[in-house]
Amino acid sequence: MLMFLGDLLNEQNETSAAIEAYKRSIEMEPENVDLINNLGMLYLKMEDQSNAFTTFGKALSYNSNYVPSMLAIASILQINNDWDVALSKYKIIVSDFDHSCALWNNIGMCFYGKSKLIAALSCLHRANYLCPLEWKVLINMSIVYCALRQFASAYHFASAAYAINQKNANLLCIMSLILTELQDFRNAHAAYKKAIKLNPKLWIAKYNLAIFESKQLNFTESIRILKELKAENLGHEENKNNLYSEEINQLIERIRKKFENEAKLQERKMIKDEEEIIEEGENI
Repeated sequence: MLMFLGDLLNEQNETSAAIEAYKRSIEMEPENVDLINNLGMLYLKMEDQSNAFTTFGKALSYNSNYVPSMLAIASILQINNDWDVALSKYKIIVSDFDHSCALWNNIGMCFYGKSKLIAALSCLHRANYLCPLEWKVLINMSIVYCALRQFASAYHFASAAYAINQKNANLLCIMSLILTELQDFRNAHAAYKKAIKLNPKLWIAKYNLAIFESKQLNFTESIRILKELKAENLGHEENKNNLYSEEINQLIERIRKKFENEAKLQERKMIKDEEEIIEEGENI
């Protein structure tokens, strides 16, 4: 009964209450690995990796071959860049679940983390074969191709991912970076603008657009974007420890000053060129 209550509370996004319900349920069935695993998943939902890891470990202490908890532990290790240990967990599972798209995707990204790019692509291509319409696999393939500096292939998979998930502004940001490398500046600029329109709170899109504008010598527009980003930062205190961190804030300020200095140098150069033209005209 308590398990069903926990599920109901979880569906209503009352995660803390759901955790308490599962804890009480586990007290009555302390060796029920399904209950323990579900509690671990709730901790993950709360972004409490420490308690989640401990809970999944407890499930494995009762059943060392319990796949859901083994996968969860491997994913936590992967998130924390412990590629080798994560791979060791995945390799135990893969012999019985070699048809799993998510498993091959995760193995591929572990190899990517270890800079074994060809092995990463091999695993991701297998994941793509199993789930050709999974956009996460497609964008991961794009990222690996970028690392290999094969930008045409990277764009192919990034655009395929975006065609499947057109509400994800992050995909447009990745496409913008790839288009910039391909020197398709017009479409790169359009992709940045579309990403910002799709998600106005996505600071990385505005930040990258400011960098892009500066490289195109559009310093005034670059400074305007950075000042706008700075103002948004000051107005979003609730995000101070998230996207709008103090570190990002300081970085924006440093780059803004750099761009202002470059803009002044550009303006002085233009004035000097105009004076030289006028002087040449007078000599004639």
